[in-house]
Amino acid sequence: MLSILIPVYNFDVTTLVQELCKQGRECGKAFEILCFDDGSRKEILDVNKRIGKYEHVSYQLLPYNHGRSKIRNKLASKALYDNLLFLDCDSGIVGEDFLDNYIALIGTTDIICGGRI
Repeated sequence: MLSILIPVYNFDVTTLVQELCKQGRECGKAFEILCFDDGSRKEILDVNKRIGKYEHVSYQLLPYNHGRSKIRNKLASKALYDNLLFLDCDSGIVGEDFLDNYIALIGTTDIICGGRI
């Protein structure tokens, strides 16, 4: 159904991923969250590594910094589902219906943009 793809670089994504997991479970649809760390500092890696234990979440450390475009392409190539939601690691979730809003629009258009802070 939905692959949520988050490139990570020097940012604590635990709050973002926790909220996405909560909303994903509540929506009742199949989902995954892929977070690829693109060469963050050790202190950030130590904080973020715990999200790899969450259900539906895959957290991978990349051996070097790939840059913005390459990491997004790498995430897309590893996605399980055809519907891709790209989020920046510093994104904030604007409401409890964040994922529901995206899911409701699947199949109505090819590209959806916006709805985040």
